[in-house]
Amino acid sequence: MSLLFRAVSCEVWPGYPAAMTTLKTVLVSELHESVDNPRTDFGDVDALAKTIDAQGLIEPIVARPREEGGYWIVAGARRSRALKKLGVKKTEVVVREYTREEALAVTILENEERESFNPMELARGYQNLINMGVSKADVAKQLGVSQATVYAYASMLRLPTPIQTAISSGRLPADAGRAIAGLLSSRGQPAHCVNH
Repeated sequence: MSLLFRAVSCEVWPGYPAAMTTLKTVLVSELHESVDNPRTDFGDVDALAKTIDAQGLIEPIVARPREEGGYWIVAGARRSRALKKLGVKKTEVVVREYTREEALAVTILENEERESFNPMELARGYQNLINMGVSKADVAKQLGVSQATVYAYASMLRLPTPIQTAISSGRLPADAGRAIAGLLSSRGQPAHCVNH
């Protein structure tokens, strides 16, 4: 099942009521990137803009309403940047009443499905959910991974910045980063990630 289908058709987080979903035409200027999005590398937005210019927007952006007006982007930050680069004024958006936690879970799932997060972005995504008070067990259940995976990725956030940079850029494999983090942990070095 594609993530977009899951994102617009079913409950993501247990215990929350099913969210209302609508397809709306909105001003591109009303779309705001979420501060919770762990992504830092947006890739080649110029190439995406050329594709959208040639073929149109194949998959709509998914967003949730902002209290201040406009919408927080849940899935489609790169698409939004490409539309802005093209000077597009309006676009169709799937608007859904997500909670902040639900929105971040969908962001992580969508990027994992596309394999577009680097390992450190994924680590930040897991940790952001933990920081919001979601237990590692619930993070693991909703994202379809083990608790050990959630902890291993989140623990990479305590690695020195040069190692994190090497992991982000692909110069150091994520399993090596997780192994280094595990060694540091076994030697009693304090972990910076919250352990729920």
